[in-house]
Amino acid sequence: MKKSFVFGRRKFSFVAFLVTCFLYAALRSNGGGETIPNSSSRSDSIELPSPFHDIVTRDTPATVPTNKLASASREDVYAAYHRARRLKCDGCRYVPFYKHLYSNVKNVFDAGAANCGVFRALSSLGYKVQGIEFSSWVVKNFCGEMYTTGAVEIGPIHRTRAPSNYFDLVLCTDVLEHIPMADIPDTIASLARLAKPGGKLFLVIASDPSKHENHPERSNAAAELQSSGLKIHETVKPRTWWLEQLEQNGLREDHEAMQRFLHVNHEEVHDPRYGFTLENFKGRGTTKQYEPNPRHVARVYCLVKTPDS
Repeated sequence: MKKSFVFGRRKFSFVAFLVTCFLYAALRSNGGGETIPNSSSRSDSIELPSPFHDIVTRDTPATVPTNKLASASREDVYAAYHRARRLKCDGCRYVPFYKHLYSNVKNVFDAGAANCGVFRALSSLGYKVQGIEFSSWVVKNFCGEMYTTGAVEIGPIHRTRAPSNYFDLVLCTDVLEHIPMADIPDTIASLARLAKPGGKLFLVIASDPSKHENHPERSNAAAELQSSGLKIHETVKPRTWWLEQLEQNGLREDHEAMQRFLHVNHEEVHDPRYGFTLENFKGRGTTKQYEPNPRHVARVYCLVKTPDS
């Protein structure tokens, strides 16, 4: 009797486990067999504070212009991704650096403006900003007056109509790796064209596949990625390759600016990826030293346009 009871209890536990798994799978389903997009932000994303929230309308369309019967386009992928993230702004984490690195800058071009989070943050600091974003849906739903006034264009970076040799600072953070290889030469040429001679450029480029590349179902645009056949990171090249392309367009490394970037992080911003020191760590009276992560430091490109370019 005792052995039978133990066996029955184990059998009951196994059945309960199966039922729990079934319920979890059902909750993860969106009724049509698609995985519900993961709208949770990454730990390094920034939610734009008020008053920026008030600029985006609350009645943002609930659907993305996607034809489920055909292959999804790049526009569909970008729209689905930003629809889930809404006001999350990865590029905003670099804004505190700009006032230290580029104190004399007035005119800024944001190449890959996304939901215009960086655009608004820089405008609030007194910069005069223009930019471009590939996704029509993203711009029309999140960029508000910046779109209606023409400050933000819609289209690929290499087709911008912004003036040549005009901008003190050109930004392009976490964008170039998403651009198809065939468009990279024209895109870099456009970035170089926009900066005035002696002007600065601040780029962030991933040199490795996306963390979601092996698990695209975890992306906010999982269904669209599967339908389109696109990769999250279209162009994956080492830093040496990117530097060669940049130098061919008259853009050279600004080593002094890069050292200031690391110094500002150490003294003020305190992003663990770029190294900093914590005094009295957890109130224990000890010092915690975070060394810069070489992988993340290698993604940052502080550049200057040569005067004769």
